[in-house]
Amino acid sequence: MRWRKAIVWFPALLLFGAVAAVGAKAVVLELAGRKAERVLAVHAGATQTETVTNLARWAANAYADRDDEAWYFRYFYLFYNRRLPPLFRFPRGSLELLAFSRNCNSVASLLEFVFAQDGLPARQHDIVPPDANGHAALSVLVAGKWRYIDPYLGIIFVDAGEILALDELQQQVRAGVSARELAVPLRATRTRVDYYDRIDGAFHALIGDPMMIEIEMDLSDGPIQVGKDDGKYWDNDGAPFGMTSHVHYLGPRYSRAWQRRFTAQDAPDGFSISFHLTEPPQPSRLPRSNLPAQIDGNVVTYVVRDRESGLLLDGSDVPFDVRRWKNWYDVDYLTVQALLPSQASYAGDRSAP
Repeated sequence: MRWRKAIVWFPALLLFGAVAAVGAKAVVLELAGRKAERVLAVHAGATQTETVTNLARWAANAYADRDDEAWYFRYFYLFYNRRLPPLFRFPRGSLELLAFSRNCNSVASLLEFVFAQDGLPARQHDIVPPDANGHAALSVLVAGKWRYIDPYLGIIFVDAGEILALDELQQQVRAGVSARELAVPLRATRTRVDYYDRIDGAFHALIGDPMMIEIEMDLSDGPIQVGKDDGKYWDNDGAPFGMTSHVHYLGPRYSRAWQRRFTAQDAPDGFSISFHLTEPPQPSRLPRSNLPAQIDGNVVTYVVRDRESGLLLDGSDVPFDVRRWKNWYDVDYLTVQALLPSQASYAGDRSAP
């Protein structure tokens, strides 16, 4: 009798949940759409470029002094996940426009939503310098060209009267032009141009697009440990080691389609790299790799003998885990060490197909 009741109630609960999700999405879109209309009515310009600049200035100033971060920021990705059916997936930035959380992702996302209401295609732009903190800003398509805007740090970059694309800024900095010469502030205070002093070597891509990140580790001073053995991923920052600041997770966090290649200096016989996760992983839900993963409890280890090919991790397409409500694993800390000749030979025997 109980199983018969379960058969009846389970589909009913699923239907109720689906209807509630669609209803919640409709309410959010209505409220966010109205707010975007009000913003556009005040800041629309005579040209698209003027409108883009006005809206960028609005976003930069509206949230310049906000120091709070919404506790639910970490769960926004659930509503934007690209694996969700379109019926349930929220437009990026709709939630942030209504429930602001002060960080670069949020400011870029909410402006993306406002631009969309004015018919301007826009997407978050992720930047990953080898030895500095990662950052998110925005690129908007105007007259067939992507224009780069950083409302969080409060700047745009202009040359000959045109807002530059990020790769154009990068090329100019590589050619010896200072980013400060091209920077136009969007607010009077708290702008940050210095972040772009080293943009020449940064990796970047629009969110959702593939991005290859080359990481070359220096093992001349011995083994490397990034992060503390404390069960917390947020202290895991590889930037001081030239490993980028995004080594605290494995998988496509926030819909990022990133690939990472790890190589090492001063490791003539290869190296091993171990990701100490905060939970035991499922082999089928790890990023694709060119080498087999050796799993021991919470630790995922890759042994690299070919220094040129290194370790390639492709986190662009990992199945979403409904039970965990995410498709990545948080990394407590990671360790890297050079192999001895005997270890390299042994590892080769274990890794052979």
